[in-house]
Amino acid sequence: MKNIWKVLKSKKDNKLFDAIQIEVSAACNLKCKFCPTTYLNSKDEQKFLTLSTFKKLEPYFKLTQWVYLQGWGEPLINRDIWDMVSIVKEAGSKVGFTTNGTLLKEEVIDRLILFNVDLVSTSIAGASAETHEKLRVNSNFSNIIDSVKRLVKAKERSQKKFPLITLSYMLTKESIHELLRALELAHSLGVDDFYTTNLDYVFSQDANDSKIFSWENEDSLEYEQIIKKAEEYALARDFPFRSYPLKPAEEKVFCDMNPAKMVFISSSGEVAPCTYLGRFINPRYYKKQIQNISRKTFGNIHCEDFLDIWNKESYQDFRRPFIRRAQAYQKLISSYTDYEPNLTRIKNAEKQYSETLLQNPLPEECRNCPKRFGI
Repeated sequence: MKNIWKVLKSKKDNKLFDAIQIEVSAACNLKCKFCPTTYLNSKDEQKFLTLSTFKKLEPYFKLTQWVYLQGWGEPLINRDIWDMVSIVKEAGSKVGFTTNGTLLKEEVIDRLILFNVDLVSTSIAGASAETHEKLRVNSNFSNIIDSVKRLVKAKERSQKKFPLITLSYMLTKESIHELLRALELAHSLGVDDFYTTNLDYVFSQDANDSKIFSWENEDSLEYEQIIKKAEEYALARDFPFRSYPLKPAEEKVFCDMNPAKMVFISSSGEVAPCTYLGRFINPRYYKKQIQNISRKTFGNIHCEDFLDIWNKESYQDFRRPFIRRAQAYQKLISSYTDYEPNLTRIKNAEKQYSETLLQNPLPEECRNCPKRFGI
């Protein structure tokens, strides 16, 4: 999901939220080997967000640039998905979601165009049926690619600019060697964008073994060279391609799912800072140790008003470090881009920025998350 936020955060206005992410489905029709939905389901967790619950959020869609109908499941399984899309569009906000592509049938493709969906991203995990279907169990790679091809053609026939059609590629030790082939495939399909995602939610030993990013100074030269070749291919063809670091470097001001401007609502109505902290069962590998992260939610829209939850003192306390860090960063950038740059002013801004990061560490729940380092 983190690469999607690059798109969602572009061309922002001054609305309260950059994005409200809503988990319309916590259920999925696949059994992906790298996904916690396959292994860590809770019987106590509601699988689908109901339309009546969704409507509790309707008054607040005007406060956000985007509504992203995505969580830990397949959104197209929710029978009310198109009513939800219509409600968001009527509020004047942009709407999108990520799909595994198995349900992109003709009727769905027609509705994506008809309902003016702004973004649809299809996830793949290989450039061959063998690799993709090994990782995304119960899927049919050929059918998914054919569906994306039909969606591109349908968009062309409609002469509309939207939906933005993107492909996301899960990087694992099994799929990394097919990255260039996948990029070539995406380019031939005529999609608008192609990006990779690291296996950054590491919830089991198998996931830890499969990920390609490293907390330690492990040799990742082979993987980095593969990504570099993909970057060169895309650059030569002016084709949008995005990927993320494989090793932690400097700590980011805030992650791509910036809790100061984004919020996640689970299928059961829980309000959380992000998809990861909203998980009911949440083990996380940090380096070589497994940790159990407590669910971090601040209320439930079934029994509380959404904006009242957002404005709770405890929630504001959680967001405050992100806000202060962002303000210091903006001041630093302004010192560089000032009409008449001043070396003293720049040095002072750099010092204040460093001090602000030290004085405002990220919340404890975020400190062992790879997104903290842009992975």
